[in-house]
Amino acid sequence: TYSRMVLLALEAADQLAREEIDVEVVDLRTLKPLDIDTVVTSVKKTGRFVGVTEAYGVKLGPDPGVRTAERRPRTQEELTALARERRRATYRVEFGARMTELAVALGELGVWVRLHYVYPYPHVDEVIPLMAEGKILPYLDIPFQHANTRILKLMKRPGSSDNVLARIQKWREICPDLTLRSTFIVGFPGETEEEFEELLEFLRVAQLDRVGAFAYSPVEGALANELPDPVAPEIQQERLGRLMMLQEEISQARLERKIGRTLTVLVDEVDEEGAIARSFADAPEIDGQVYITNGQSLKAGDLVEVLITDSDTHDLWGELV
Repeated sequence: TYSRMVLLALEAADQLAREEIDVEVVDLRTLKPLDIDTVVTSVKKTGRFVGVTEAYGVKLGPDPGVRTAERRPRTQEELTALARERRRATYRVEFGARMTELAVALGELGVWVRLHYVYPYPHVDEVIPLMAEGKILPYLDIPFQHANTRILKLMKRPGSSDNVLARIQKWREICPDLTLRSTFIVGFPGETEEEFEELLEFLRVAQLDRVGAFAYSPVEGALANELPDPVAPEIQQERLGRLMMLQEEISQARLERKIGRTLTVLVDEVDEEGAIARSFADAPEIDGQVYITNGQSLKAGDLVEVLITDSDTHDLWGELV
């Protein structure tokens, strides 16, 4: 099954690469070593597949001939699929169908599968029922980036806050356990205080589970560099602080709702103080953790049931059931 998992990942990447879509698949299993040269060969064929396995920390960048390897062992099967859509608008319907097919195929692997960096195009609606059915994890990393329509157009990004909020409500009706992660940019050239306040109001209503944000900074060759009315750095930082303070309140409130629930968690580390694990809502390295106070007997890679007893802004605490 391990070989089949690797081959399916490579085949899916190859298919999407032909459609000019970059895909990153993260395989966290180290029960058997992955043949890095096989991945490199596949990359050389497509020139676009970016492959990462945390078993060896293999990272293949834009130059498919370059690779690095660093052993970072994990013990449980877990996949993170990350897609960057590069096609023009006229091809988005075709891509949507392919994304759904990819999600269905990944759901047959029998491992935890999370979708990351999925742009909010209409085809996203098709994968929510798969999450509700347990085919893939009810987790969606979707970079909304802003809420104001004018700013989104300047960013060359799709979406409007009203439409997005309606879709989020519908997604949660279909899949109540859905965890939503997103990223936002503050201080984009020309962003007014009113437009920033619109973003804050969006967050209040959307109640996203995980949020990352950063202040806009010029990128070499970006068209945004030519936009008028740059926002002063001190205003950017002030807005960034306000946004993150608001999101911390939202995050803390949403995690408090999990107290008293029993969650399945994946154990990452064990020491004399207990075990450190993650639930389906916690992607490696970027989300929170679940601390199991009586988990000294566990081992990395275990999937166990935990009764949640406490929470803070980012993490949960619990006991083995």
